[in-house]
Amino acid sequence: MLTPAEEGGDVAFDPETGTTTEGESIEEAPANLRDATSFAPIPGAFLPELAMAV
Repeated sequence: MLTPAEEGGDVAFDPETGTTTEGESIEEAPANLRDATSFAPIPGAFLPELAMAV
């Protein structure tokens, strides 16, 4: 989903991962989203390296 940002540029949102990014142009916002989602963990996956000891 791509929408104009209030401050200029565009906001891209991936509902599958819940990832949101911004870009200065209509081309940059989705490119940033592709980069961001390539690093996003699988929803519900347990990542021991990110778990905090209590």
